Amino acid sequence: MGAEQQQRHASYISSALIVLMLISSLTPFVIQMTNQSDNLNEIESIAYSTSFSNGSGEQLAGETLIMNSTDWLVESVRGMDVWDETNISQSGFDHVDLTRDDRGRARACLHETTGGLWLAKLEFGGATSIESVESGTQLLGEHCSIAVDEREKLHISYTDESGFLSSAYQRVSGVWNIRTIENQTQVSALKLLLNSKGEQNIVWLDDSNSLHLSTYTTWWTHEEILPGARIGTDFDAYMGDDDSINIFYQNLDTYQIIQGIRSPNGNWSLSALTAGSELGPAVAFGEDPSTGNVQFAYASSSQAGLTIVRDLSGQENGRLSPIVETVSTGSVSDEYATKALNDMDFDCDGLDDLLVSRPAANSETGAIDIFWGSGMGISPTPDYNLSGSIGGDRFGSSFANAGDVNGDGCEDLLVGATGAVDNLGYSTGVSYLYFGGNRTYSSANWSVKGEGQNDKFGGTVSSAGDVNNDGYSDILVAATGFTQSGGEGKVYLYRGSASGPSTSKDWS
Repeated sequence: MGAEQQQRHASYISSALIVLMLISSLTPFVIQMTNQSDNLNEIESIAYSTSFSNGSGEQLAGETLIMNSTDWLVESVRGMDVWDETNISQSGFDHVDLTRDDRGRARACLHETTGGLWLAKLEFGGATSIESVESGTQLLGEHCSIAVDEREKLHISYTDESGFLSSAYQRVSGVWNIRTIENQTQVSALKLLLNSKGEQNIVWLDDSNSLHLSTYTTWWTHEEILPGARIGTDFDAYMGDDDSINIFYQNLDTYQIIQGIRSPNGNWSLSALTAGSELGPAVAFGEDPSTGNVQFAYASSSQAGLTIVRDLSGQENGRLSPIVETVSTGSVSDEYATKALNDMDFDCDGLDDLLVSRPAANSETGAIDIFWGSGMGISPTPDYNLSGSIGGDRFGSSFANAGDVNGDGCEDLLVGATGAVDNLGYSTGVSYLYFGGNRTYSSANWSVKGEGQNDKFGGTVSSAGDVNNDGYSDILVAATGFTQSGGEGKVYLYRGSASGPSTSKDWS
């Protein structure tokens, strides 16, 4: 064995000895190899398992280690079967913003109802933690937005005790650099974006509905976007691959929904996507990945209709772009179009469908109207609907694209019914999951009831992505009325599988 190879093997021995002293639930599978110079062949009849900690098994995947004078190849297999259950019982949170790092770990900023900014983390294996970023009066952290840079450092933009714009940067775990960015104008909404260099760009709205952009390079600069225009609080923004800033907002004076794009050199281009005196809040935005064209849906200001806007640029000659199409109308008393979803292929036919909620329909039994997508467009009347069981269920209080929870290749639908009752007649709330790929349903494929009276289980539902990297989408259900020891609200995680989620929570 040459000197260089001996040195490399000595390094492997040191790594192996350090790693083997640690204990964890992560257990990569290790296969013995014959030592034939640089050509190591697998011996399938002998296998050995050892424990690694803090993700070290992943970092060593593909490496050759020496244990008991024998070469071993570490396979990239992780054990993710053990979950920690943590009940966050602080005095309650009323605002949250969620992001993920490049490895898929969830990070969230939280506003405590009595005041204060918190950070919550969900790690591989289900371990959770929560830490205080800054404490203060009720306004502190009332609005927050979080992002993770390429070095996995956390950035949070938020409102301070006076409602001014502040920023927190986590240098190392538990250590935050905090500074006030702007102390002249109070903030009513904000969105934090990081460009390819990790520099912060904060789009924020002041208390007079003017939109601003604060950018950090070597120092902070501030500019007002569209001076004099009044912007609706329900705006959205994202950072393009070319570091362009894309903003969607509602102009409250001209009744227009605007798309604004700020190029990397600072130039703005604005496009009015739709307009009308009945324009209500935008309820869904989407982008066609093949063309980059925008489509979105919004409710009318009277909550009696739903409109979808599609940009057909470059698709059909002679067609106006964007084209506005009124899809359907409904009753105000039904709370029609309280929520709508148009980026889900529920029947798994390759075309996106439109789902619209009516939680107060039929004496608050509740329903979700479904318009199947087709090559001819969307029908003006619903093709199918799902509904609650009895009056007061409020089926459709929330719903979401759950992703592919059972691994059959189709997107599944998660629905909350906040007023539904349990077996004892208590109004706990119930959440339902419908596996995609069908056009009729006699019942849900999965359902879970809340834990107590007035829990409003299913008040908010969402996909959690694939938190344990097993190939199945996982789901989150919030009990927005849950109270215990002075705390308010509780979130439950259910992991996907080939047969669907268990009715027992995996984390809360």
